[in-house]
This record gives sequence, C-alpha cells and structure tokens, in this order.
Amino acid sequence: MMYRPKTEHLEASSQEQAQGGQTVNQMSQGKQQGQGQVDQQVGDETQQQQQQLPVNQPFQGSKAQSQVGQSEQTQQTQQTQQTQQTQQTQQTQQTQQAPQPRGRRGRGRRGRGRRGRQGRDQAQGQGQGQGQGQSQGQSQGQSQGQSQGQGQQAQPQQAQQDQSQTQSQTQAPQVQQQGAQGSTQKELRQEETVESGEEAKEEQQSEHDGLDYDCCEPAGRHVSGPSEKEKVDVKEMESTTGEGAQELGKWFSHDGLKFTIKKGCAPNMKIDGLCYANKGVVKVLLAEYNQHNQMMRGGLIPSIIQIANVAALPGIIGHSLAMPDVHCGYGFAIGGVAAIDTADPEGVVSPGGVGFDINCGVRLLKTNLNVDQFMQVQDDVMDAMFERIGVGVGTAGNFKISSQELDQLLNTGVKWLLDRKIVWPEDVENCEENGSMKGADASKVSQRAKTRGGPQLGTLGSGNHYVEVQVVEDIYDEKAAKAMGLFKGQICIMIHTGSRGLGHQVCTDFLQIMGRTMSSQGVRVNDRQLAACKINSQEGKNYLAAMAASANFAFCNRSVIANNVREAFAEVFGKSARDLEMYLLYDVCHNTAKFEEHIVNGEKKQLLVHRKGATRSFPPGHPNIPKAFQSTGQPVLIGGSMGTHSYVLTGTEQAMKETWGSTCHGAGRQASRAQAKREISVREVFDDLQKKGVAIRVGQRNLVAEEAVGAYKDVDDVVQTCHDAGLSKKCVRLRPVGVLKG
Repeated sequence: MMYRPKTEHLEASSQEQAQGGQTVNQMSQGKQQGQGQVDQQVGDETQQQQQQLPVNQPFQGSKAQSQVGQSEQTQQTQQTQQTQQTQQTQQTQQTQQAPQPRGRRGRGRRGRGRRGRQGRDQAQGQGQGQGQGQSQGQSQGQSQGQSQGQGQQAQPQQAQQDQSQTQSQTQAPQVQQQGAQGSTQKELRQEETVESGEEAKEEQQSEHDGLDYDCCEPAGRHVSGPSEKEKVDVKEMESTTGEGAQELGKWFSHDGLKFTIKKGCAPNMKIDGLCYANKGVVKVLLAEYNQHNQMMRGGLIPSIIQIANVAALPGIIGHSLAMPDVHCGYGFAIGGVAAIDTADPEGVVSPGGVGFDINCGVRLLKTNLNVDQFMQVQDDVMDAMFERIGVGVGTAGNFKISSQELDQLLNTGVKWLLDRKIVWPEDVENCEENGSMKGADASKVSQRAKTRGGPQLGTLGSGNHYVEVQVVEDIYDEKAAKAMGLFKGQICIMIHTGSRGLGHQVCTDFLQIMGRTMSSQGVRVNDRQLAACKINSQEGKNYLAAMAASANFAFCNRSVIANNVREAFAEVFGKSARDLEMYLLYDVCHNTAKFEEHIVNGEKKQLLVHRKGATRSFPPGHPNIPKAFQSTGQPVLIGGSMGTHSYVLTGTEQAMKETWGSTCHGAGRQASRAQAKREISVREVFDDLQKKGVAIRVGQRNLVAEEAVGAYKDVDDVVQTCHDAGLSKKCVRLRPVGVLKG
C-alpha cells in the first residue's frame, strides 16, 4: 500500500477545520456575487448563508420567537418586494448588472490585508440583503441575493460604512463565541497554514499587515522602473547563434548561461542584476515579466524586477544574483544572493533576503545498506519513520523541552543536543557552522516565536519539506564520492526542513520592526517587502541575533529528526544505527545571512551575504569546511521535487569568485500551489510514484498535488546549468525509493 495517512492527524485536522469554519465563513460573506451565487469554498458556507440575517433586523433566536410580529412584517415585505421587483425589471432592461464590490485580497498571515479588510467591509455593507429572502428596502438595495448593482445608484460611502459597522456588530457574538472555544494550540495551527515551508508564504506576496512604509518608492512594491511598458519578444532567443551576449530589449542580455538585468531597469539600482539561466529559464522569466507589464496592476512581482529591486539596496556590491532555480518570493526572489559591504555605513540587513523559514536546509545520512536490502522491508521502514516523525501543518513533536532548555538550545545549537547524546560527535563536525551560528541570542526572539516553534522541535511541517529514502544511482566524480563514503546502489536518507513556526515568527516580527524604523535611519527601498535596517543599528543587530538563534533551532530540528530516522532503521533491521553506519554526510543551509570574508577587487572584505533559496558552495581548501572534504570541496546537497532525483555536488573556486561561494538549492517552482492543485490530480501523483517504486507516507493527502513534479523546474536541468557555469560540480545523483511528507 503506497499511501498511509496518519489517521489521528487527519481527524484532528478535520475537527480544527470544522471549529474554525465559522470565522472563515464570516470573512467570506462579503464575497457573494451579484447574481446570487454563493461562494462554496468552505463546506458549510451554504448553510450559514441561508441562516444569515439582513442588516438591522433583530436577532431571532428560535422559530417561536421568529413568528412574533410575523403578520406585520409579511405585509411590509410583500409591498416592498413588489415595488422593488417592478423597479428592478425596468432597470435591468436599461442597464447591465454592475459587479458586486469585492475587497482585494491583502494576502497577509490572516488572509486579508488592510485594503482587503476595507473592501470586504464595504462589500458586506452593500451585500447584506440576503439571508432569509427578506428585503430591507432601497437603503439595503437587495432582494433574494440580488446586489445593489442592478441599475440602482450606489449608496454614499458613509452609508456603506454604517452598514459595515452594523454587520460587524451583528457578527460580534459569533466571533467572541468562536474565540472562546478556540485554544492557543488551535490558533497556532491555523497560523501554520501559511507556513508550510517558506514557499507557501513567499507565493502569497502579501502586503504585510500593520506596515505603513513611507520610505519606499512612490509605486510601493509594484515598482517596475522605465521598462514597465516594454515587452520583450522571447522569440528573439530562438535565433541566437555564435558566441557573445544577445541583447533582449533595452534592459536585458543573455550569453547562454548568464542573464543580465542592466542598471536602470528599476529605480536606484547600484549594480546590475545577474541570473544564471539557460534559454528555457530565461523564457520563463521573460514571459512572467511580460505578463506583469500587460496587467499593469498588482499581482506577483516578476523575479526579474525583484532581482533589480535588490540591486538598489544600500551597501550592495558585485551583482544582485539569482540561481537557475529562481522564482518570485517575498521581496527577494527565491534563489537570490546579495552581499552587503559591512564597511559601508549605509549597508543594510533585510529579513526578506533570508526569508520566513530561516535556515531551511538539507542533511544527508549515509548507511551501509544497498537498495535490495531496503526494498525487502520498504513498507516497514517507512511506517517506522512515520510513527516517529511529526508531519503536517502545526504538528507538535515528541521531543519536549522546557522554556529554559529552549533558550539554551537557541543559543548553542546542535552542541546542546550533543551534551544530551541525541546527536553523534561526527554530526557536529559535518554540519555547516558546526550546527551553531555565531551571535545567537535567545533573548532577541519574541515569546510568541518561542511559543509557536518550541513544541515543533523534531517535526517536518508541510509544503516541500520531506524525509526521503534514496539510492545512489549515478556517480560523476569517483574521487569525491569515495571521499564522502558514497557507492553505487547505497541507501541514503535526505532530510529537508527548517525552523518551523519559530523562524517564521522571527521574520514576521522584524519585518514589522524594520518597517516602522527604517525611515528614521534614512533607508529607502524600492519594495516595501524589502524592509531593512542598517547592519550596525540596534534593530539590525537584534535581527541578526534572533535570526542566528532561529538557524540554531533549524539545525536542532533536523538533528532530532535524524535521530528518529536512525531509531526507525535500527528497529526494522535489528541493528544499531552505528552498526548500520548511519553517519551524517553533511548538513547545509538555504536561508541565512552570514558574515563572511571574500575577495573584492583584490582586497579581502567582510561581507554580509544574504542567501535565500541558495546553497553555500565553498571550494577545496577553504577553512570553513570539514577536514574530510578539504580535497574535494564542500558537499552541496540539492533536493529534487517529489519523485525526482536529488544530487550531491561539490563547491568550486569559480563560485567564490562570481557568486560569493553560492549555487542553487533545488528544482525551484514553476507553478504556484494553487495552479498545481488545479492542474494536477492527487491520484495522478500517487500513480506516478507507485510506477517508480516509491513508497509514500503523507499527513495531508490533498496537499500532495502542490508538490508534484509538474509544479517544479527540471532539477537535472538546474544542476547542469550550475555545473556548466562552474558554480558547483556534479558528484552523485540519487533516486528516491521512499518519501515522507506533511
């Protein structure tokens, strides 16, 4: 059997949705369409709409109470309906129905931004004539679900606001009751629905709730610069011949591996943007750019413009970089790299350049098992891991620590687990930064972040996070593979997750703090999502300390999961994890900002390198990599999409020269989660995995389509582009045989 859900988790999830449905539906009432159609995105929406009372009508608690004065109301209602029906018939013949006012979604953590709430309130105020089919006269302007737009003149703004206030008062008891029933843990789980790995939050492109930025360019986050009305003909790329860069419109050029975004594409660019991309990736980027310019309004900012906007950050040097797995994110594009000169007094740190899932990363465990040995007990191993590892949105782990212990863990990282014999000494050595980021300070992490993240230690979450059993299928560099202890047919386990709700809340907290304070520091940015403060400011220092603590939590999260994996394998194979040689190959970060030394114009400088959806790729001989890899270069772990290959690469000298020692981090999305769910069926995904011999265990079956192969770029293509550009070198390719997801 390929799919085995955690029944307890699914049942709990259903109960939470049922309890939370009332509040969601209340927020949805302003979205009813003018033709009387009912939004049925939530299962019990229809029933609530039928029960909803018109504005200003007294609450009727029972059938007996509702019959009081019914005869008087009936006469008035009949007269009003007859008058309205006559007016509406005449007006409909003369005019088309106006669209129902709808609030623009402000895609923040609560699902609505400030503007979205205002629009929703207005829509509710105008659209409350439904309920039990009774009309409230022309002041309400509706009858039996018909909107005000059927030829009638719109009410004045003040009248709309009055109705909105009345509606809010009508719903207040229900909201209070819902709040009384909900628990803190339930609230945390609801908030985690926007976490699910960093990309879920990144896709939403929210205008952050509560932030009024007066230090952005006038166009706010939709700045597109002089090129906004320019359309680039992607067909020009088909005629590329010979060597050298091909000009693509006024602002872009491509030489086969490097796509350049020239200064002037966005306001205040201090340097060019540079994306490592082949023709296929460039076509996707330009198509996204052209579509945005045709819309000329809102929507997601194209990756090209996000790269250009980052090039305008104070203190940035070199290029605003992006890897071939680039896709649009929150402020920074995912796959982006930016280095800030710490010697520049104007240099800034930006939480958007790290992302919400701080230190989302990958670790790889080796074994001495071959694929045949694993396949004999494939289901048993997958079940054993599934029982031990928390998966899914808002899931708590089985590793309990006190608040004091959590602070110690945040300050010291994996070393705290070593003292308790939860990790092996080799784990510390073979972990980026030895599993402990310098400068971490738990006191800079809010209590809210600790409350959200503390119970989640040792859990995957959802989204693109996973534990995957893999087999070494191809070896490209025999020498490096041997140094790493890898052989063909070998079973390995890849773990991909991050700092869960703790890191998410830290990013949220400091986006708000920096959004309020950066104007006083004279910091101006093109995009409000690039909220930043000077590195040496108190806000900047506090963020870096909290970010480092969050990174330590992520290291420990992956370590606890690795311990559970070792226990599962030991149980099934009847040997200790040591006997199975389940050593850690390496653990790498994706989302961090680190102080590093690099050569700039022949001079050694300290830089603050933001990597968001990018992996460190340090070369042979670098002092910051383990002794075992001094001759090969740092192991670079690249996770593929579900059911596709993953890779072990090695770092290069070329990466140090061109990208501050950085390369890609995975396949990179090419379709949003919503689009993937529309176009890919869950059944297709399971059938495809079964044909490939991949056993799967998931916590939420309906979310599998979001992570299907078709939602991502071809990881083989992404890795090859980085290999050809010299940013990393192919060593080993792995094929999945078992996957555990949220």
